[in-house]
Amino acid sequence: MLRNKPSMLEKNAPMDNTRTDPIFTQEDREAEARRLAACICARGKTTIQCLRCGNLCFGRKFRPCPSHPKIVFLYDIRACSVCQGTLKHLEELPIDFETYQKLMRVGPARSSP
Repeated sequence: MLRNKPSMLEKNAPMDNTRTDPIFTQEDREAEARRLAACICARGKTTIQCLRCGNLCFGRKFRPCPSHPKIVFLYDIRACSVCQGTLKHLEELPIDFETYQKLMRVGPARSSP
């Protein structure tokens, strides 16, 4: 047998709302917008050349994001795959993927004996 009990909302009891949301000023919103504008997480891939051995690869050179310093992209390139040159030896070139593929088909310039 069901009994009709009045619920807490029906009693018109005042609710104890002690939770306060942070108050954002216009200055806070502008600072957050500047921080997010500096984000480099969504940058595209490019051709990367090693200055030590001349190796070319296509991807993203590792750079920490100023907005998200704890985020790490696992496929970002940190060293040359041929000579193990460090980040200071890697240079990003403004070459798209189609041009990169053409360069890889041609291969390195070879001198004849």
